[in-house]
Amino acid sequence: NLVQPTSEHMNKMCSFALSNFKEIRTIFATSVPEKVTTPAILNALKSMIFTEADEMALSSAVMKFMAIYGMEFDADDKDYKVIYNSLRSGGGSEKLAAIKRLEKISSPILFGY
Repeated sequence: NLVQPTSEHMNKMCSFALSNFKEIRTIFATSVPEKVTTPAILNALKSMIFTEADEMALSSAVMKFMAIYGMEFDADDKDYKVIYNSLRSGGGSEKLAAIKRLEKISSPILFGY
């Protein structure tokens, strides 16, 4: 008997992206829903992509962000690898370009829209 999350509950999860504990930030990134999301969750993941210092938390944020845009992990997919590497280890402008590339590929399904 699962309870469906509301946008309010989903947005409250975003505070975990700012935790002092890298494990909590990693759990946040791996646990947010990817099929339906909110602008606050997208912004929290983007913030992590630009500022996260912990490798596991950053990798988790990048993979979830890409999954929200419909790109599931595929080691054989050239586009996936290019975008992942840009988001994971690129500079600010490279990360922005990768985000724009994702936005051209797909749009996330936003809760309540």
